[in-house]
Amino acid sequence: MKYCITYKKSSKGAIEQAEELLIQYNEKKDFLECLLQYPQKRIIIAFDNINLNEEILKMIIKIKKENKDIQMALRVQKDIEQKLIDEMKKNKIDFFLNYYAYNLDIFWGLIKMGVSDIYITEDLGFNLIAIKPLAEKENIIIRAFPNIAQSAWKNIEDYKKFFIRPNDVDFYSQYIDVLEIITTNENVILNIYKELKTWNGELKEIIIGIESPIDNRNIIPTFSTYRVGCEKKCNKNKCEICKHIFDLSQTLSSKDLILTKNKEKVPNNLQEKIDLLKK
Repeated sequence: MKYCITYKKSSKGAIEQAEELLIQYNEKKDFLECLLQYPQKRIIIAFDNINLNEEILKMIIKIKKENKDIQMALRVQKDIEQKLIDEMKKNKIDFFLNYYAYNLDIFWGLIKMGVSDIYITEDLGFNLIAIKPLAEKENIIIRAFPNIAQSAWKNIEDYKKFFIRPNDVDFYSQYIDVLEIITTNENVILNIYKELKTWNGELKEIIIGIESPIDNRNIIPTFSTYRVGCEKKCNKNKCEICKHIFDLSQTLSSKDLILTKNKEKVPNNLQEKIDLLKK
């Protein structure tokens, strides 16, 4: 699993840990310093505030030709002109959109555009088993925001939102290539996801959008295996596994109990609940 953070000079620890750095394009051309200082990292130049145009693209093509060792990709606007897309393809410059694939129509549309990366969000995050082989066939890099609980509808239960716990990173690495961390404290959150790969507290403390008090320590280890290809059957009233897992976590927390990974025998009442969830 690779990680991407927004480039900030103050986040020195996270900069060293991350494989990708995202920096906004501006008239000061701050991205140049980043490109030359970190040639071993993939630099994402984001055009969120300024649209990519022919003049800027010519400059970037020139920089790429003069510095063949640098790794870069452009994150461009949704309504980018076709002639700019053609020029990027001609000069073998990776590009992708600041636009999220939350369904298969968008996913296939982005592939047809010729993008290098695709953000998988919301409902499509529950269909990764099907998505990953399609992406590999087209040489697409799959990206996701692990610490944002995502849903197309605002008032929805937390367990129906797409997010990735630090504990589940290794499992999701089969289906996702890059995790993009969105936070004001890159040093802390990146370390939790990449190095610690666990969190001994409530999920809402590290995942934006989680509102209920769910102690991560009381979520069973197989949580992610139920979600990666379930296609959100809960919306069709055909599955309640995630609901039961969250309910179990809250029940254990209310009784001041914590799930552990030691070799001691699990109490029968708890084991019965876990066995029930697996059915």
